[in-house]
Amino acid sequence: MATITVINLAATCDTPVLTSITTNANTELTVLQFTMQNTSPAGIEYQVATESPSFTSVILTGVSTTINTLAEGGYSIDIPFNITPYQAFTIFVRIRKKCTDTNVSDWSAYLVTNSPSASWGSGVGVAPYSYNPV
Repeated sequence: MATITVINLAATCDTPVLTSITTNANTELTVLQFTMQNTSPAGIEYQVATESPSFTSVILTGVSTTINTLAEGGYSIDIPFNITPYQAFTIFVRIRKKCTDTNVSDWSAYLVTNSPSASWGSGVGVAPYSYNPV
């Protein structure tokens, strides 16, 4: 008699792969594009920091439950981005998948980008301090 092993893929919470960061000085959003397997997460958690790899200087964090499916493949989320007249600065971004309220993936590898003249902030998930580089 053959033995059948059933693997519950829903219990697996794979780590998403962050593929690009698109900032647009004309909007209040920055788009994070990524790929993932098991495609029905409860949300995507994100962190934006001014240094890496420890992410001890997090300037924006939050969870997006609105996940966009891209026509060219993959997924994206929009995160709040407010334009203010400050100098450009380097930021580090990473994401992780919330498969359920208690089952969370590892953090993705981070991506680095140069923010245009702007500050992160305002809205859900803002760190308890403001970051306005000069």
